[in-house]
Amino acid sequence: MAPQMPSRVRRSREEVDGDEGSQNAIPTRPAKRSRTIHYESEERTLEPDASPSLGEEVDRQHVGRVPGTPTIVSERGKFAPGAIVRVKLNNFVTYESAEFFPGSNLNMVIGPNGTGKSSVVCALCLGLGSSPKNLGRADKVGEFVKHGSRDAFIEIELQKRSNEHENYIIKTRIIKDGNSCEFWINNKKTSHKNVLALVKGFSIQIDNLCQFLPQDKVSEFAALTPVELLHHTQRAVAAQEMLDWHDELKNLRKEEKSRQMQLEQDKEQLMNLEKRQAGLRPEMERLEERIQIEKDLEKLKNSIPFVEYRDARLRYQECKEEKIEATKRFRALESQVEPTLRFVNEKDSLEKELAKIVSNRRKNLQHAEAEAEGLLTKVDDWDEKIGDCDRRIKVVLEAEDKRKKDLAKVKRTIIDLEARLREPAIEFNPTEYNQNIRAIEQEIRAIKATITELEQSREALKVKGRDLRAEQDRAKQALADFDSQAGKQINKIAQHSRDTATAWKWVQENQDKFEKEVYGPPLITCSVKDPRYTDAVDSLFRSSNMLTITAQTQSDYKRLNNQFHSAEMKLAEVRIQTSTQTLAETIGRPLATTAQLNSVGLDGWAIDFIDAPEPVLAMLCNDIKAHKTAVTLQDISDEQYEKIIRTGIPSFLTKTTSYRITTRREYGATSTQTSGINRAKFFVDGVVDTSGRRVIEENLADLDRKFESLKREAKDITEKIAQYSSTANPKRDELDALMKEKQQKQKAYGEQRALPGLLAREKESLERLETSSSESRAEIQTIVKEQDIAGLKKGEHVMKHIEQINQIIACSEELDEAEIRRIEASSDVHALRERNSDIVANLEMERTRLGEIEAQSKQATLTARAALERCKDIRRGAEERDDHESLEYFSSISPDRTVETLQQEINSEEHKLDFIQANNPNAIREYEKRQVDIGRLSTRIAGTEGELGDVAQKVTEIMTKWEPRLDTLIEQISQAFSHNFEQIGCAGEVSVYKEDDFEKWAIEIKVKFRENETLQLLDKHRQSGGERSVSTIFYLMSLQSLARSPFRVVDEINQGMDPRNERMVHGRMVEIACQEHDSQYFLITPKLLHDLKYHPRMKILVIVSGEHMPDDQKNFSVKRTLEIRRHMRGVAAA
Repeated sequence: MAPQMPSRVRRSREEVDGDEGSQNAIPTRPAKRSRTIHYESEERTLEPDASPSLGEEVDRQHVGRVPGTPTIVSERGKFAPGAIVRVKLNNFVTYESAEFFPGSNLNMVIGPNGTGKSSVVCALCLGLGSSPKNLGRADKVGEFVKHGSRDAFIEIELQKRSNEHENYIIKTRIIKDGNSCEFWINNKKTSHKNVLALVKGFSIQIDNLCQFLPQDKVSEFAALTPVELLHHTQRAVAAQEMLDWHDELKNLRKEEKSRQMQLEQDKEQLMNLEKRQAGLRPEMERLEERIQIEKDLEKLKNSIPFVEYRDARLRYQECKEEKIEATKRFRALESQVEPTLRFVNEKDSLEKELAKIVSNRRKNLQHAEAEAEGLLTKVDDWDEKIGDCDRRIKVVLEAEDKRKKDLAKVKRTIIDLEARLREPAIEFNPTEYNQNIRAIEQEIRAIKATITELEQSREALKVKGRDLRAEQDRAKQALADFDSQAGKQINKIAQHSRDTATAWKWVQENQDKFEKEVYGPPLITCSVKDPRYTDAVDSLFRSSNMLTITAQTQSDYKRLNNQFHSAEMKLAEVRIQTSTQTLAETIGRPLATTAQLNSVGLDGWAIDFIDAPEPVLAMLCNDIKAHKTAVTLQDISDEQYEKIIRTGIPSFLTKTTSYRITTRREYGATSTQTSGINRAKFFVDGVVDTSGRRVIEENLADLDRKFESLKREAKDITEKIAQYSSTANPKRDELDALMKEKQQKQKAYGEQRALPGLLAREKESLERLETSSSESRAEIQTIVKEQDIAGLKKGEHVMKHIEQINQIIACSEELDEAEIRRIEASSDVHALRERNSDIVANLEMERTRLGEIEAQSKQATLTARAALERCKDIRRGAEERDDHESLEYFSSISPDRTVETLQQEINSEEHKLDFIQANNPNAIREYEKRQVDIGRLSTRIAGTEGELGDVAQKVTEIMTKWEPRLDTLIEQISQAFSHNFEQIGCAGEVSVYKEDDFEKWAIEIKVKFRENETLQLLDKHRQSGGERSVSTIFYLMSLQSLARSPFRVVDEINQGMDPRNERMVHGRMVEIACQEHDSQYFLITPKLLHDLKYHPRMKILVIVSGEHMPDDQKNFSVKRTLEIRRHMRGVAAA
């Protein structure tokens, strides 16, 4: 369709009637096929000429208005604030340029499908800043730009409030590249956020399906749950504070449930803690007694250092007094024996001096002996040097003897070589030998090549023979399989798919490799329980279903899939399914019980008539919906068919016919597809495949013939190989002899040619040997000189050694003299000490006693110090623990208590401790910790109970405000809803479903379309699609008088209605929407019945379209066309 610009005509009805040919219009370009939207009211009509275009008749005041400035309305209807006064479109979807002026009440937009009715709805949505997601169509705004254009413009004029000076004009530019939008309000560029704020200020809710219901959202509105419907209803007709109250009530109830749950958990935990605390008390008492004993033990053990310190101090004082007395006695005795001891000491000093002299002289003797030993070692070294010279001379003499022998040998070799040089020259032609050798080798290679070819041919025959043998084995096995159960199954599968048969055979041989059992195709694992239902059940299956292999885990599925598609197997026609759930989990809640099925003439579900392993049945439920397909052997009456439709059963089978039912939820329409049922082709037993056996037998006989033929060919080739091998052997012998003869002659020839060189080398050796004789004599003379020098050195060291021996004798004599004198002095000291032994003994006794006392005093000091340090540590630890009881105890230890008595007490307490065993050493710590937890939980429980009271008070406060207003609101909606139904001879009511949980509060709509019925809840199971459509539109109409929104949009809500319901609904809609103070309403519909109800306040917007639209639309008038039509009918009637 070629793009066009619209014309806008602003004239009264009288002007149009008076002069239709003089319309004031903007010229437009012609289009191949034109579309025009025509508006008609009681007093005026308008025929804009755009393609497609929207226009409206308005007063003369509009003529000459600057585009983009607010419109001043002067028609009978009064627009509510926020109502749509004017809409202008450019390059939007199907519209190149269009502008229309809706009325203040009901606006019917009519026109054939595809003319752009829903595009008007899209323009309202996007032009008011809403998301395209609310349309249920394209997700990106750029998709709404007309094809071939870069951008689109939407201009919507909203009615101002009474205290405002001008209307609001929202202009939207949609940019195709980047899917972005730009906005203006009253010619001032603004943000998307400001547009949304302006729209929200007029209570316009594009995302509320109760206010704005596009064509693609009709099904979504029909699918609203009662809970969602309550939310949308409040948004549409209630104040914002009611929504806020409802949300707050939901949140408070959630908070109350959360806190109540926490309170119950805390109370339960508190009760458990108190029980455990009571059970732990006896153990804790035993542990406290044990701890007290341990504390007493610790005090007794810590008391020992204090007693030890006290005893050590007392012992130190005693030793101090004893030392004073012993010192006095020792000093007196020492002064008494001093003259006698002085003489003994002098003799003793002399003995010690002589002992030192003896020691020094012994060192001198040892030094002289060491010097003599060193000289003797040097004599031995020079003697070894002389022996070495003798050995070197011997070596030179032996080398001279060898030289003489080599000289004689070289002379003999020279004579022999000179004789051989005089012999005749040897003749040798290598080229001739090589030619003969290559000729024989070529003959041998030719024979070997022939043999290799024959061997390759024989090997190829062997490969063919092995392949044929394998085929024979497989054919024999296949023939044997005809008589085995497994073989029959494989053959049965192979009749339908050889790949599946190969796959199933591999699975049977490798079942141990899977996590769970893998089941074969239904063709061999399934059967029909009752033969009467065979044809019906068989009709559910296709070949792919019948040949499906069932795995029970994802891991087994992957293993099978990888194996069958591997390079080894390459099986392309194998179908695998996974059945991980049980049959009960797969079926879930059945659509109908067996009794319910029987009540409508059905015998049961197809799955109930199939006998198979449970995993295979579960797979069939997913694959062919066997648990959702009913079966019967009888024909179905019309009444039974209607009942089946209402039960929601998607498909069922009779003995001869298959029925599949399709429901369009958005329109409530159903359609049924039927097909005949043929004789069973899968569940057929007892058929023997004799043709298959015959084919295998013929194939086996053909393989035997081929194998015998191969054996004959191989035998002929073997004989030829033997013949060629017998021909090659003599040639190899001839070649070996010729090569040996060549090597011998070549060696002799080479040796003869090398004789001059050998003779020259031998003569050089002779000259070298003759020269070395003089060198040997010179070397011997040098060695003899070295030997003479070594003899002189040896003599010098022998003389020095003799002198050192004399020095040793002198030192030995001096040592003997000093030793004799020391012995005499020692004898004198001994004699004197013998005579004065009693005096010395008494003195030593006193000295010993004094030393013992000093040692005891020192030990007492050390013991006291150690005990003191331990006492300090013990007191410091007690002070840090603030253990005043222990400090007082240590300070008041009785003087009568000793370490022994303390140890006895310790043993007694330890004996008591052995009789008191604690099963839980951490009982006290656990008891105290649990007591803290009990206190904390008690505090938290009290706090939670207080908070729950606060929440309950808040809920009560909000409920007293929200619930009465909600009840009043729903009561008003119910009255309007009931009145609408009464007008069409039916009944309906709306109520609030109330629950303790505010999340579950919902709208309940009850309707009755027949006299003998009671009011029933509106849902998809009880009412037909048309009845639900009527109920939906009546509900929306019931909101009209309560609407806070300035306008409503409903697009093609009459889909699925029969003409009677559509006429009744339209009449009620006109009555309600055209009331004087109601809000604006847009009804979009592609079809229209004859003689519908009309009201002066309604406006009809007609989109005119067709192949016969004139190219020049400037002078086109729908009114004139209708008059021409009436005139033609009148002429025809005359």
